[in-house]
Amino acid sequence: MVKLTSEFGIFENEQFLTEPKNCNLAVPNIKLTVDEDGNGVFVKLFTDKPAFYVSLETRGLLGEFDDNIFTLMPDRERIIRFTNSNGIATKELRDAITVRHLRSTY
Repeated sequence: MVKLTSEFGIFENEQFLTEPKNCNLAVPNIKLTVDEDGNGVFVKLFTDKPAFYVSLETRGLLGEFDDNIFTLMPDRERIIRFTNSNGIATKELRDAITVRHLRSTY
């Protein structure tokens, strides 16, 4: 993992030394909660094993996540905000969200 720090924030990136499908990756058990605060609706993600190329999708909801396609590690939760122009209830997002990751593709 490469970690860069600048005045604009901390940036991390992973590089596989072979094709990812050739890696013996464990199947992660990703859990999520959906909640809201004064800044809107957000998704909080946790995993028991490293999860690479995690992506969030919503069925039937227009909007965007403030981050997508990221690595999720067991030792830290990840909070991703969801924005749409109509406003959205936490239950509506919870029912529509799908989480995918590299290991789920093979």
